[in-house]
Order: sequence, then C-alpha cells, then structure tokens
Amino acid sequence: MKPLSVAFLWHMHQPIYKEGASGKYLLPWVRLHSLKGYTDLPVLSEKNQGFRQTINFTPSLLVQLDEYVNNPAIKDDFLEITKKPADKLTEEDKQFILKNFFMNNLERIIHPHLRYNELFQKRGHRFIPQEAQTYLKRFSTQDFLDLQVLFNLMWFGFSARKIYPRLEVLIKKNRNYSEEEKLEVIELQWQVMRDIIPRLKRLQESGKLELTCSPFYHPILPLISKHSEKDQGFGWQEDAKWQITKARDLFENFFGVKPQGMWPSEGSVSESAVSLIAESGFRWIATDEEILLHSLANPKREQEIYEPHQISFSANPLNMFFRDKVLSDLIGFGYHRSSHVDAVEDLIRRLHNIQEQVSTFTGNHVVSIVLDGENPWEFYPEGGEPFLNLLIERLAQEPRLKTVTFSDYLDDNPQSKRLEKLYAGSWINHNFNIWYKHSEDLAAWKIVDETRKFVKHEETALAPEIREKVWNEIYMAEASDWYWWFGDEFFTETGDIFDHLFRSHLIQAYHLLGKRTPGFLRDPIKSVSKPHLRFEPQGLIQPVLDGKVTHYYEWANAGLYQREHLGGAMYESSQILDSIYYGFNLTDLFLRLELREKPDAEHNVVIHIQGRQDFDVQFPVLNPKSLEVFKVDEHSRAKISTLTDSIATEKIIELKIPFEVLNGRPGDTLNFSVAVYKNDVKLEECPRNGMIQTPIPGKDYEAQMWSV
Repeated sequence: MKPLSVAFLWHMHQPIYKEGASGKYLLPWVRLHSLKGYTDLPVLSEKNQGFRQTINFTPSLLVQLDEYVNNPAIKDDFLEITKKPADKLTEEDKQFILKNFFMNNLERIIHPHLRYNELFQKRGHRFIPQEAQTYLKRFSTQDFLDLQVLFNLMWFGFSARKIYPRLEVLIKKNRNYSEEEKLEVIELQWQVMRDIIPRLKRLQESGKLELTCSPFYHPILPLISKHSEKDQGFGWQEDAKWQITKARDLFENFFGVKPQGMWPSEGSVSESAVSLIAESGFRWIATDEEILLHSLANPKREQEIYEPHQISFSANPLNMFFRDKVLSDLIGFGYHRSSHVDAVEDLIRRLHNIQEQVSTFTGNHVVSIVLDGENPWEFYPEGGEPFLNLLIERLAQEPRLKTVTFSDYLDDNPQSKRLEKLYAGSWINHNFNIWYKHSEDLAAWKIVDETRKFVKHEETALAPEIREKVWNEIYMAEASDWYWWFGDEFFTETGDIFDHLFRSHLIQAYHLLGKRTPGFLRDPIKSVSKPHLRFEPQGLIQPVLDGKVTHYYEWANAGLYQREHLGGAMYESSQILDSIYYGFNLTDLFLRLELREKPDAEHNVVIHIQGRQDFDVQFPVLNPKSLEVFKVDEHSRAKISTLTDSIATEKIIELKIPFEVLNGRPGDTLNFSVAVYKNDVKLEECPRNGMIQTPIPGKDYEAQMWSV
C-alpha cells in the first residue's frame, strides 16, 4: 500500500494596525504573535529534518514585522504604555492597562499563572469604565509594574523559552518585577522578532519548508474582481491584480525566490480571481473542500478532495488543493480539549482510515490540512508543544504516512484531474456572507467605492509618488479583517479600533489628495455589540418539558448562557448551538437549548458533566426519545442509564437530568458544557473554554437566595 501524503499549511496573517495619519500601531498583535506562532512552527522544521510543512505569510504581516525590527522610532501604543515606569503612570495609563493587559487566554495562560491570575481576580472578569476609580484603588504601583511585565512575558511561545532560558527565570519569579527586568522582557521580544524572517529564509533555502503568500492586504479577491452582474462585489480587476502581483514581488524581495503557492484570503476563489492568480505565475493554490464539492455535478467526497485538480481559465494552468475540513477543524478547534496523546492518536487513526479508503482508487493522493497557524495554540496546554512534538514524532514513525509540501507533491505527481468550472465561495459556508451580507459590511464597501471614485477623478493631477500612496491606502481598506468585525457575527473588545483603523486609511487618502475629510468617514460604522451574556440562576424552576416556551415564567429564574458565536478571529464551521438556559429544582437539573442552524440526522448532543464523578448525557438532536447516561473516567465510558420522559423538542430542546443519576448531593457543585458531534467528530462546544457552573440546591436554597 502506497504511503499517503499529508500536507500541512499554516496560515499566518495580521492586518495593518498602523493608523493612517499618525503612523502609530494601535494594536500589538504583530509584535506579540511573533513571540509564538511565527517562531514556534518554523523552529519545528529546524529541529525535525523529516517533517515537511508549508507556512503562508501575508505580505501585510511581513512588512509590519520588518518595520518593527528595522525602525527604531516605531510607535506602538501598547509598547509605550509598557515601557513607561509604573510610578509615572497617569490615571489614563492605568485604565488602559487594566482594560487591555488581560487580553490573553484565561484558561491556559492567566489562570495557571499565580500572580497574573491574582491580578485578574483583583480587577474582575470585565473592565467597566464607569467603575474605573474602584479598580484603581485596588492596585498598587508594584501591581501595575507586575502587570506590565506579565502581559508581555506570557506571550512568549515554547521555542523562545528554550532559545532564551532567561525567560523561564523571569516567569518563575512570578512577582515583584523591577523596571530593569521589564526592559529586559522588551529586549527579548526584539531578539525573537529579529530572528523570524532570517530563519524563514534559511529554512526555505535549505528546502526544510515551503513558504507561500496571500494577496497583499488579504482582500477577498472574488469581491473585488467580479466579472459579471451575477457575482457579488465590485469589478475592480486592477485592484485584485495589484494585490496579487505586489504580494508575489514582496515575497521575492524578502526570500529571494518567487512563491509557487498561494492561500487566497479566507480560501476565497472564483473563476475571475484564480485566472488573475494563474496569470501572475503561481503554480498552485489551496481552498476548502466545499468549493470542490459544489463545483462538481455528482461529487463523491473521498474520491475527489484528496487529489489536486487543475483549472485553465487563463493561458496558465493552476493546480488547486482542497483542505480536509474535518481534520483541519479538529486541530483548530477540537483537539485542545483532549490530552495530546489522545488527540494525536485520533488524528493518526483518521489518516490511516483515509489511506485505506483512497487505496481502492487509482492514482496518488494527498490530505491537505489547512488552518490558522497562530490563534489555535493559545487554547492548547503549553502552547501546543506536547501536541505538535508528539504529532511530528508519530508521523515520522508511520511508514503508511509521509509529510510533504504542496510543491513536493506536484513535483512527484505533475498530472492533476481537470476541473471544468469553479464554484465561487470561501472556506466559511462556501459563500462570502461574512464580508458582504451585513448592513455594516455594505456600508463599509460603499465608502470604499465612494473614495475610490473620488480618487479616480482626481488622480490625473497627482505626482506618481503621491498617487501610489493614495492607492495604497485604498488597497488597505479592502482587507478582509475590517469586514470580519463589521456586522454581528463576531465580537472583539477592540471592534471600535478596527472600525477606526479602516476609516483612517480612507481618511488618509483624502489627506494625501489635499482634500477635506467627507462627513461619511467621520462616523463609526460599527454599532455597539455585546459578547455572550451569562446570568446565574435566581431561584428554583419547574419547566414543562414540551419543547416550547409554555409561559414566560417557567424559565424566568434560570441561568442563561448565550454562546460566543460572536467570539473571535477564528471561525468554527459548525455553529448550531445558540443559547443554553439552565436551572434546577431540588431533584433535577434542567436545560433548555436553542439552536441557530437546522441540524441533520447525524448530529448528536453530548452534555459533559463534572461533579463527584464525570458523566456524559447524550441524545440525537433530531427526534430524541430518551437520554443516554454514560459514566466516564480516564480509561472508559460506560452506559449506566436510559432516561425516558426526560426530553422534548419542538421549537426548543428541553430536558431534565436527575441529580441522583449524577451521584450529586445538596451543596455539591456541578460543571457542565454542551457539545455537538457529527459522526463522532466534535463540531463545537459551549462554552468554548471552561464550563458552566451550577449548584445542587438544598432545601434552604431559596431562603438563602432571598437573604442575599
């Protein structure tokens, strides 16, 4: 049986965080992510000779990295606040620190670190500006100094900590840092950043990895290169061509060779977009499996997605790889919840199963695993080091599997299947709705269009160097990131900054033209959004299990958790769950689940419950008749009970679980999460991190509630 090729592509991407007029970096994510993903993944290739991987860097990220390293006058708001001596901080500085310096993963980074968690608990889970004076009274000068150090220190990844042992010494110190140690942390950040691009160039030149790029400012190419009225977006073919060719040229300037491959922003493709990519000399691109399956008349997934397909919508043919969505999402969203041993063994098992499936087909095959290369590791224990190291070790031991780059595979397999037509879509729901559907998205695109038309009218009178700068600001405003955060699909505490940055580039275009800023650029586009809400139970409840809200008061005293579908820079391909109401009487735990999307027959819900013992309560989402209860420990999962008359579905899902079945006693605390599986693959879990906590009430529970 021939070895199965496995091609990993890690996508590294940040938008331009520099404000158009001031030149200040308003957000620190290029600098801080440099300390983790941009260093950790390349070092894996440095240390593991046989491990082949492809890493994609957006040019907008590379130019910012380069400026951080080579411009000593760089302005970074977060950095300036960090450098300022703690005893010289103004009240405004202190509020900035308390609001922003806990932007780190709670479960994996803040809670495990004694001092960082102590400071977090002192501030509270959310910074409320109206209560700023209360916060400030709690914090001493040393508290602020420790927080300045810890926010910057805890971003270093596992590779940097090994390369610079001083980091581990500083982390173990835990508290009472000095101003000199704070400056030492900043200098170590610069040492890590200085190594990134030279390391990537060395690894590319030695053939240890393949580097690729995305369009320059990460635009959704199909939206700016539509070629017919049926397409969404704008017919700005020249903009799309600039984004592609300038990306290619900058890559060659940094690394000495033209890139062979491209990850189109958000995996977004259309016939017009891929024609421009092919004409620019790229050999291959990658996108999502759904694009291929929607491009074929009678698709058979396993027979199609594990082979590249070649398209020829221009004079130059282009090879397309299609990512395995299940495996990519498991690494991106699922495996961090398991032990690294179980996660790696599950991935190897799945790859073996794929090999057995494709061995019955003719030709060679490749499994493309493509995902975000920087954000997932914040959710993994130890920054993903145990998982990644074991994965590489296991892959090296497997004669049935071999890691390749995408160009490796094409070198060995130059003939690809032909694809006659291409479905236009992205890796998210095979459409462009995230960036084009919401009224805020459309408002943003409208002002880009207005600015673009104005520049077209004025540009003939411009000097060439000014014209180039003006258009560069417009190209920045085409980046996908602004439209990701517009609308109500996602939430970030810095949404107002993204809105401001977007408009700042268009405002700067008018300034460069010597024109007044039009009024439509002064007002924010983004409305105020709120993250998921969570209310604790306020009293006992006794809902009727009929699958509908029989009357308002039956769930009035319940706790409410609205899932964090507004929650971040990564997108889970499944978002079925919306809200979880939870409450109890003296004998039962009650849950009410509300769904965002229609499930299908393969979807199952598993409620993971931790108490004196651990349990799973499982049922199919469609037409459940009963609840299956499993007792879970480290080594087994055994069914112990079937609960009938305990669940009902119609407009909502209502269910009850007796505390007795869970071996719970009054006064105990239960922790639970709700997960959706499809064919044994976990698609989503709420909460994404941590669990919802609820008490088991005693007879005096309501009396205690009223006394409070």
